[in-house]
Formats: sequence, C-alpha cells, structure tokens
Amino acid sequence: MPKISCPLSTTSDPVMDFFSKVQILRSENRPYAIATVIEVLGSASARTSSKAIFDQDGVNLLGWVGGGCAERFIGEEAVQAIREGKTRIVLADLDDEIFGLGVACGGKMRVFIDPILPAEVMMLPQTDQFHNEIRSLGGFYGWNIQEDLKLDPPQSIEDLLLLMATTAADKRDVTAKSLREIKKVPATFKTVNSQPYLKEVTIVGRTRITEALARHFTLLNYSVRVVGPDLKSENYPTNVKCHCLEDSYEHIDFHKGEVVVIAGHTAQDPLLVEKALNQKASHVAMIGSLKRSHEVLNHLKLMNQEVTLPLYIPAGLDLNAKNPDEIALSVISEVILEKRKSE
Repeated sequence: MPKISCPLSTTSDPVMDFFSKVQILRSENRPYAIATVIEVLGSASARTSSKAIFDQDGVNLLGWVGGGCAERFIGEEAVQAIREGKTRIVLADLDDEIFGLGVACGGKMRVFIDPILPAEVMMLPQTDQFHNEIRSLGGFYGWNIQEDLKLDPPQSIEDLLLLMATTAADKRDVTAKSLREIKKVPATFKTVNSQPYLKEVTIVGRTRITEALARHFTLLNYSVRVVGPDLKSENYPTNVKCHCLEDSYEHIDFHKGEVVVIAGHTAQDPLLVEKALNQKASHVAMIGSLKRSHEVLNHLKLMNQEVTLPLYIPAGLDLNAKNPDEIALSVISEVILEKRKSE
C-alpha cells in the first residue's frame, strides 16, 4: 500500500507559522490582508479570534476563518479591502440562502479585515553623509527608500528631516502645512516669539510617540528630558533624561527658551500648556485632536481670538502621518521651521 505524505507545518506552533508567513510576505513586499473573526452568532466552524491570511487575489495563504462558502466570501472582501487600502468589518451570514452567502451553512460571523500594503516607496537623494540616518529613519517610518541621483543632497540633519517630511506630503498629496491651519482651529495665530530657541526639549507623557519624539530630538543634538509615569529608560536613547512622575502632571516645571511637547493626553494638558507659556518656553506644542485644541483655547480664553503666543495646537505638519515616528517627524519639522523663522 503506497504511503500518503502530507506537508506538515514548519513548526509545531501555528502562531509562529502565521507570523512567519507574514514576515515572508513583508520581505517580498507583497500586499495581503489578515482576516480575524471577531464575533460568532449561532453555528460556525470558525471561532472568535480565528485568523487567515489572504493575498490580493483572495486566496487563503494560511489560516482558517470557516468553510468554503465563508472563505470565498471573506476572500472577495479581502480583495476589495486591499484595493481600497482600508480596513473593514463584514458580516458573513451563513444561515441565509437568499440574502446571505447563498448556502445555509450555519450561523453568522463578523470578520475584521486588515489590508497590509507594500511599504511606500520614497525617493530621496543619494548621500554618503546622511546615508545611515536616511536608512534608520526610513526603517522607523516603514518606508521603502529609493535613491535618486538627480536630487540635491541635504546639507544638515534639519534639512534632511524637512526633506523627508515634504517627500511624504508630496507622495500622499497633502499640504505639509501646520495642522492648526488645516484643522481650522478657531483662533488667528500671529506668533510673536521673543524667546530664542534653546536646543532643549521637555516631552511630557509616556507613549510610543514620546519615544519617537525623543529619538528625533536626539538626532538634532537637543538636550532631551521626558517626564511621565513609569518611564522605562531602555525605550529611549541613552542620553535622554527620564523623570518618572510620582504624583500629578501639574507639578512639572519648564525652562525658559526650551521647546515643550505635551503628549500625555490627560486632563491636565490645558494646565501644562498654560504653565509652559507662562514660564516662557520658546515653542509649546500639544499633540491631540481638534476637540482637545478647543479645550486648551477655552482654558486660555483664546477661542476666536488673535494669538500672539508660541502655541502650536494640534502640533505638527499635515503629512497624513501613519505611525508614531511619522507623527514625531511632523512635530519636529514644525519646530525646525518655526525656529528658522525666529533666527
């Protein structure tokens, strides 16, 4: 009797197999989508948290989200999600022959589909002087860096960061203008900054954004202080001063002439903005939504007023930033531009 051989998993751990497949697809720069069952109602062969990887043609490359009728439907939805580059939640009705999948298979499933697109190609100059910085930053941003010999190389790290910001904005067809302008914050900003910019920054908060901000300011040789609860120094460059809070954010003091970036996302944010302005910081930025900006303006009694303070809410430039390091690039680019205006 002939032996029947079945291809076995490369490991004994399905989770490792799943992420190994993801890693291969990323290394090949191929689009794919991860489908995850987030709710099951009634009878279904898949379970909540069941996952599968689909390619751009809707083929299940690995994993399980149900039998033939469900898999075909979810594969078709994955194709559309990849084409649009947008996540979606779909209802797979397994029990309705007319309005569902066409076959009465069982219950219903809600499935979250997350399309993962190839890394964006960003064209940057070829430069020996800043080659390592370009590659390192591009890695943090998740970009596929391509060198263009026709582009003029940057003359400084500041120039490089501004170039990377404008490159991202051009690629995404956005403005690279200040977010406070793009978001139409209800105030007229006519900044008159009498404080010279010192190469010092205090970053308030504890998030992946504060870690990214510290990396960027360190690259510009700023003296960097991060203040927040339960900070882990290993998440920051070695020369960053991490001050762990033992009580409220309200007890933080700022330095005259330094840059302040508030990224704590706490109820104390308006008070911190006010304190930083009162203590004569050269640049006071708060990362947050338009709603949070309204809270700050209301607290300062500046809603619909002319603002002549170095206040940047929400902080950053319009880059359509997609991750913490791109948010940091957006914020530090605004700092560079404003610093140059004051020189």
